[in-house]
Amino acid sequence: MRTLFIRVLDDVSITSQDTTFGVLDDLFQKLKYIRALHLSQICITRLPDSLGNIKLLRYLSIKDHEIQSLPEFVCSLYNLQTLDLTDTNISVLPSQIGNLINLRHLLVPLPRSVLLPRQFRNLINPHPHYLSLPSQLAFLPPGIGKLTNLQTLTHFNVSDEKEHCDIGELNSLMKLGGHILIYLSTHEDRFSNSKPPLKTKKFLDSLDLHWGKDGFDSLTDRNQAEWQLKYLEPHVNLKTLKITHYPGVRFVGWVGASSFTKLTHLVLQNCCYKCNKLPPLGQLPSLEELVISSMNGIRHVGREFCSMLMASPSSSQNKIAFPSLKRLVFDSMENWESWDGVEIGDFPVLHFIEISKCSKLIKFPLMYYVKEMRIRGCGALDVPILHSVTNLHIDVRTQEREWMSKCHFPTLRHLTLNSKVQIVHLSQKRLPSLKILKIGSSIELWVVMGLKNLTSLNSLIIEDCPNLKFKKLPATLQQQQVKLDRCPLFEKEFKEQQHMPILGEEEEEEEELKLLELRLGNYGEEKGEGIKASGVTTLE
Repeated sequence: MRTLFIRVLDDVSITSQDTTFGVLDDLFQKLKYIRALHLSQICITRLPDSLGNIKLLRYLSIKDHEIQSLPEFVCSLYNLQTLDLTDTNISVLPSQIGNLINLRHLLVPLPRSVLLPRQFRNLINPHPHYLSLPSQLAFLPPGIGKLTNLQTLTHFNVSDEKEHCDIGELNSLMKLGGHILIYLSTHEDRFSNSKPPLKTKKFLDSLDLHWGKDGFDSLTDRNQAEWQLKYLEPHVNLKTLKITHYPGVRFVGWVGASSFTKLTHLVLQNCCYKCNKLPPLGQLPSLEELVISSMNGIRHVGREFCSMLMASPSSSQNKIAFPSLKRLVFDSMENWESWDGVEIGDFPVLHFIEISKCSKLIKFPLMYYVKEMRIRGCGALDVPILHSVTNLHIDVRTQEREWMSKCHFPTLRHLTLNSKVQIVHLSQKRLPSLKILKIGSSIELWVVMGLKNLTSLNSLIIEDCPNLKFKKLPATLQQQQVKLDRCPLFEKEFKEQQHMPILGEEEEEEEELKLLELRLGNYGEEKGEGIKASGVTTLE
């Protein structure tokens, strides 16, 4: 036998834990020649000493949150190549772990809330910025630098304590690759005397830099954080970068440098609350996905976001900004008011853009190549026309009302509405190409005006709209092209429509207004106050 999987299927009592421990202890004494051991939910709090006798063991995986410490005898398993502790509660590794000179993969515990890159756990998440790391990240002991064959190290927790590993030891790990999370909970200068450890890691393709929320309050501390970011500059082979809670007052030069020709995914979240400028990310030649969230110091985004080079008609150095970007997300930028500086030719392959929870944003550049757009919780955007958008998902609130009433959507084919207002008015004139209309999760919505005029429509989907009243549909829309779910009022009247008298257009509009006044009046009586028709959004 070379491989052994052990798992206890049911929860065991304290009494039977002793039995389980005894069985494992006896088993490990007999199976001295196994190469791979996988322990899952074994429901014991410590490992039997006999495990240290399996000298030929190359792979050890422990998946049990009852295990909170790793005994020193594990450091005598000199042939061990993979040590997987990701699903345990171990916070400190054995002090002699540096003896495992053949170790190639060290997977230390990470909190379940931690987001890894897309190739691991979907890095480019539209809403990743609520992430917070607890302080129980496992610390590494001194001696990690001896593991010169190490290729995988899931994270490194920078510490002030002398009994924990200095980050300078990473300089010895020249084979280190894959993904690493570096957590900086301290502003102390613990690595000023060592050379930058990541700049030589040519096999490292994913880096997550995460600062603690506390401990960087003064200007001196924030300057120290800026120095830390400069010190942690990675090799130019990096493909994925995520920076979280960076407290510095500005980004350093390598963030956005055009020398990072392989960088394809970038996330900046909860960074630089004193910073009022974004780095020149448009210079990254291979960047495909970009998420920027919760940077509340940003009020204006200009040409500097696209390039450090100043635009000049006579300059031959002008370059297209974001030449490879396909997806762009701005989220929770509370003070962001304007975005300009985008020139014709910029963002040539941008397919998707999301603007979410940017309530003050008004000035917005024309995007000539975007096909899919999501708008949620924004201001009255100053965009008169969306030239190329074919798919729009919008949460209709009061803030969007003015923009929706002015914007023209000549190429829009798929519209998804989540309404927070009582009335939405759709116009065939502004939506000449609309094929699919989906209305969902709109408890407040009572009426959708203008449905009958959307003659290009060939699919109508309405879900979770309990108060929505039926309106006349386009004559070109067949019954089988209408899908209704959890919208009882609309569905009931839709089924009864063949029995209703046919009204002329003026009579129909007059009837709609009467129904609306009656409904609002009844609502006002219930609340003990008079209510006028309000909260009307129009695309007319």
